[in-house]
Amino acid sequence: MIRLFQKRFILGIAALICAGAVALQYGLIKRFSVIKVESTGKFTPAIARLGQESLVILKDPALSVAPNDYSAEDLLLSHEGIENGVVDVHFDRAQLSPETAALLTGAGTNPRFAYEEIDYSVDMKREPTTGAPCRTSVKVLWKTLPRQATEVHFFQMGTPGSHLNRHIEMRARDAEFLVEMITEPAPQGDPRAPGCQKVLRIGDWSQSLGGLLPIKVIAAADSGFRFYFKSLNNNHPLWEGPKGLFEPFVLGIPPMRPGDPATMQARALEIRSLGAGFQLSSSPILSARSLDGEQPLSVQSLSVGSDELQVRISGRGRVAGKDITWVDRVKMSPILAASLIAINAGLILLLKLLFRLRHAVSVKVEPKPAREQIFAPHPATAKVAADVFISYAREDQPVAAILATALERQGWSVWWDQRIRLGEAFDEAIEEALAATRCVIVLWSKGSVSSRWVRAEASVGANREILVPVLIEDVQLPLEFSQIQTARLVNWKGEEAHPEFARLLSAVNTLLRQAS
Repeated sequence: MIRLFQKRFILGIAALICAGAVALQYGLIKRFSVIKVESTGKFTPAIARLGQESLVILKDPALSVAPNDYSAEDLLLSHEGIENGVVDVHFDRAQLSPETAALLTGAGTNPRFAYEEIDYSVDMKREPTTGAPCRTSVKVLWKTLPRQATEVHFFQMGTPGSHLNRHIEMRARDAEFLVEMITEPAPQGDPRAPGCQKVLRIGDWSQSLGGLLPIKVIAAADSGFRFYFKSLNNNHPLWEGPKGLFEPFVLGIPPMRPGDPATMQARALEIRSLGAGFQLSSSPILSARSLDGEQPLSVQSLSVGSDELQVRISGRGRVAGKDITWVDRVKMSPILAASLIAINAGLILLLKLLFRLRHAVSVKVEPKPAREQIFAPHPATAKVAADVFISYAREDQPVAAILATALERQGWSVWWDQRIRLGEAFDEAIEEALAATRCVIVLWSKGSVSSRWVRAEASVGANREILVPVLIEDVQLPLEFSQIQTARLVNWKGEEAHPEFARLLSAVNTLLRQAS
């Protein structure tokens, strides 16, 4: 009973050690999951495909730094105009700012002042003159700085762009944008040059505009607006070929000096699946998130392709994604990899020691006869001197009888117990037979592997190096005998032509020749 408790105690200790090792490794993986996101290769760049994914940037108002010339409004991004290119903007639901409405009203145009679809695009009805094209600059600012972290979505819908046009859409959740647009001619340029004549449409109202007239539009919360970039010169496109990338925006506040780092900062960046009606998946395909109280992520660039958006970010944060496994996390951190290797190596060594200790306890559970009584041979006093000694369990007596008969037909003398063992009076006969025999055959079965008598007799044969094991049932051999070559006579009925019986005869014959 005590030894059974010892075995269970050792197993319990092993289980606790394994659980502790798993918990430790899980904690290390979480601890070292804060890494440089650019080192993963997942965000250089991260990609959102047309009609399939949306790029989500989580902006925190605490990260907003507004320059004096923008008052309390935070500049999100800007486009400074491009040579040989024009920009059109379409709003799904927006209205003119009060100052723009007043400006147009004062000019006698009486614009509509309500939330409707708004277009700011090139007036295709007017024939432009030759000369340097006008440039349209755009600024996107918060209408009112959000009080909490706000999601800004960038995505593409519709058909892919060609070698002459690109488009990108954006919207904010629960926040309004103020979008400023102005079209200006080149220095000393013609205000009627290509791209200079614009038309403003609000619902079914429209008005042609000349250059140098700033237009400010308030985009409603949770509604989208699209930028269309077009090349005016087929021979000088704004990007390389149909699949070329175009980087139209300066993100955040423009740097004061060339080479200064990007100023758009974000708490998180995600790529989410995009369904019909702008239905986003609840869990992101890929995400990077900075820790509270630590430096935010830097959004370095946003590139527009014909059918995909690419964003590059940097900084320290937690990275997650459907295709990022714990193996990927280990690869991302050499320190984590070395720690896990050391922990698992120590765990294996410790479990090996516990296994050996448990085996040592298990061997003592069934006490064997004293070694002084059964190991030393006493040929002078033995009453039975047989060539072969057969050790077996009581329930295997029929098989033992068949084997004894088969061996005797080979001309060998066989000692085997044909009676039920009755205790102490039979010990001396067994000891004498074991001491005098030149070969011990043990029949392994379900009964014999659990019999202390059979295991003790097999130990005598193994210590004298005269043991020949025979498997008569499919059982797992005791550990101390598992390395000895064993004949397999499962379901054997005494056939002398059986190949395993021939192996048995050969082994017995070898031992008997050596003994003589």
